[in-house]
Amino acid sequence: MSLTNQLKELDANLLARFSDAEQLDPTQLEQLLAERARLLALLLEQEMLSPAQVNELMERSKHLKEQAEHTRTQLAERLANMQKGRRSVGAYQKIKHQE
Repeated sequence: MSLTNQLKELDANLLARFSDAEQLDPTQLEQLLAERARLLALLLEQEMLSPAQVNELMERSKHLKEQAEHTRTQLAERLANMQKGRRSVGAYQKIKHQE
């Protein structure tokens, strides 16, 4: 399999993982991103890319970045809601004990 096809498959895998924030595993994600960096380095080192291939690669990279940012935002919002809930429970418990 060519490096470009390996990279396409890896990008599809990453997009699928980013689309389901509940199932994100930081260790696996780190490994996949390291593999993507390795494949990109090899691709740039070994293959001559056509302008169309470069554009496609840049678009996929941009889409991955946008999806990762969207997922990060979702997770940050969930964390904020969880912390808000914990504070609410804590305040309720404090008031309850004062009565």
